[in-house]
Amino acid sequence: MPVYFETGIPQAWAWTLLAPYIVSCPAENEPITWQSFPALTVFNNSAINETFQSGPYPNEGPAITQTRTPVSVAGDTVYLSWENPGSIVGPYNATTTVGSHVSTNSSAPLYVAWVSQLNTTYTQLTTTGSNAGYTIQPNGTVFEQTPLDPIVNGSSFVAIVSEMLPVTSYNLSLINDYVVAGPAVFSAA
Repeated sequence: MPVYFETGIPQAWAWTLLAPYIVSCPAENEPITWQSFPALTVFNNSAINETFQSGPYPNEGPAITQTRTPVSVAGDTVYLSWENPGSIVGPYNATTTVGSHVSTNSSAPLYVAWVSQLNTTYTQLTTTGSNAGYTIQPNGTVFEQTPLDPIVNGSSFVAIVSEMLPVTSYNLSLINDYVVAGPAVFSAA
């Protein structure tokens, strides 16, 4: 499923996704410490990973010209787990993960932010145990005139947050103060 817009994420989100894979930097490069959040894992998004391991969509031609069968659709239950703040990540183990001021053990509600294309959509997180829970993949479309183009389309980003902050793709970094864990990459097609 081609998308209208590529999703932009804040620098701290990119660093959170990248930092666990960086072991060291050249000696002349002093490490930059970016804000990094606790890791988030999507448990039942493995079908897309299996597809890519065997080669993405064999014999279908260029991806931009193809409509793919969705791996997940609106209404699917999405299972998540996350780390506590305080993990050491990044080059030289110089960064400690930080999360929202809200504890995941408190009774305060938590939400999942779905960031895709130019949209940020929130769903309720139902906790099922210590650092585990589920949510429902949201429904909706990018443009009202295109009902077959869902909000969650292609690769999106999900994060657990403590507030449903009204943000746009232009001020998405405002959400950083409310991130409990994540982002994780979520593949819908």
